[in-house]
Amino acid sequence: MIGARLFYRAAFVVGAVLLLTGAPLPAAAHAGHDDAEPVVSGSGAPRTETASQDFELVAVAANHRLKVYLDRFATNEPIEGASLEVAENGGEAVKAEPQEDGTYVVRAPWLDVPGKHDLTFTVSAGDLSDLLAATIQLPESAHVAPVQASTGGHVRELLAERRGPVTIALAFMLGVLTVLTVQARGRWRAISGTMVVVVGVLIGSVAFAHGGTDDGDSPAAQAIAGDVPRRQSDGAVAMPKDAQRLLAVRTVLAAETVASRTVQVIGQVIPDPNAAGRVQSSQPGRIEPGDKGLAHVGMQVKAGDVLAIIAPAIAAVERGTVGSQVADIEQQVRVAEQKVNRLSGLVGSVAGKDIDEARAELAGARARRVALSQTLAGREVLRAPVSGVVSVANVVIGQFVEGKDILFEIVDPARLWVEAVGFDPLLAGEMRGTSAVLTDGTPIRVELVGRGLALRQGAVPLLFRILSPPAGLPVGAPVSVIASIAVDATGIALPRSSVVRMPNGGSAVWDHVAAERFIPRPVRMQALDGANVLILAGIKPGQRIVTQGADLLNQVR
Repeated sequence: MIGARLFYRAAFVVGAVLLLTGAPLPAAAHAGHDDAEPVVSGSGAPRTETASQDFELVAVAANHRLKVYLDRFATNEPIEGASLEVAENGGEAVKAEPQEDGTYVVRAPWLDVPGKHDLTFTVSAGDLSDLLAATIQLPESAHVAPVQASTGGHVRELLAERRGPVTIALAFMLGVLTVLTVQARGRWRAISGTMVVVVGVLIGSVAFAHGGTDDGDSPAAQAIAGDVPRRQSDGAVAMPKDAQRLLAVRTVLAAETVASRTVQVIGQVIPDPNAAGRVQSSQPGRIEPGDKGLAHVGMQVKAGDVLAIIAPAIAAVERGTVGSQVADIEQQVRVAEQKVNRLSGLVGSVAGKDIDEARAELAGARARRVALSQTLAGREVLRAPVSGVVSVANVVIGQFVEGKDILFEIVDPARLWVEAVGFDPLLAGEMRGTSAVLTDGTPIRVELVGRGLALRQGAVPLLFRILSPPAGLPVGAPVSVIASIAVDATGIALPRSSVVRMPNGGSAVWDHVAAERFIPRPVRMQALDGANVLILAGIKPGQRIVTQGADLLNQVR
């Protein structure tokens, strides 16, 4: 019983010490500070914006200074090297300091004073100057008082760092106390039960302690959300000025204009028939290389260059027949040579006419012999009919080809056409101009070569000449041709880069409604030329429409 008493006393002392040191203590504030909770949150630093006909200005208060972004209102282009002064509540103006990144910084005592501040910005940039008014609300400065170190705090840190072993030891103590409680009688049972409850509470406190973090001994971390581009619930995009400058977002003031109605047709690139050629075999045979080898795709050739050689393929029966004919010709050649030699020795006694006839007969026999010999061993040389680049090469050494097989195609990359068909009846009328665009958005200049009078499956065949084709443009590439018809349409002309594709498949442009806010506007449009479009509905004149960076805005989520 004495051992049980000793254990009770030891357990009581240990439990009391752990309970006192492990319990949370009230935070002791420094002199001059209250006990308010140090909670700092928000969607970014305090900011304000203002604009005029020429300028757009955004001011952000952070780190005891005011950072000012100054842009041109119409184009959203940053203005550098301007003279900028800021006055607060009609007080003395403070000159802003230009920064290397194109912004301006203002340092003033009132930036550390919470509350509402009425600001007046005096801007002068080149021949433009203006006064801009804005109001900024500066919040209370967040602060927290550190708690003075205490012995209890050190003990709690130690318990938090070693809560694993401490928890195991307390669990063992809890088990022993539970057994003693069951076996004890009278007041010892009450004491044991009390100790069981105390140890159980300590186990929970130690097991769920925040290891490795301050529990009031150091200032709380300030959780301030950064200013980042984000999509809002209504589909608009909030994009801070620094992100706009990083992505080079540019705008233009929408202006109504009158332009020709356009018709868009789909075509493909074809070679100019006057600067392209095909090489075919005139007889069956096997492919042999020339002195410089076989011509290959992408090879630059000139007219008359050897592309390949064809060794004629002759059957055994035909070869025997030709061989017999060659033998007969050889005999005729020998007889003719003897006759010429004999008559040549009788010059003066034989008429010259007979000698000439014998010589002519010998020449004819020799020509027939050469022709038949070429039939057996002669080769056909394939040459380039025009200068250009080999675009098709369907040959390998030893390949057997038939007559009329297309072996090579040569194209001049500087002379290309577009072949298209259009179903719009307006295409049969007058065209004011034409342009085209490739699938990757690259505009190309084209001019009409001719229109077919006979419909092709109900469509009008059209031919266009490409002016200055871009390097590497392949034959067969799809092209969208935009033909301007002699019918006027009213709309707003914008660069093609302004139009983005929305998730529902429609087209839209981004409207710069505020300094850091953009709204997508669904539009109806037509192609104006290869680089521009005409907005027929969806926006009004005077709106600021994004012309550069619209696709990046569209990706913000």
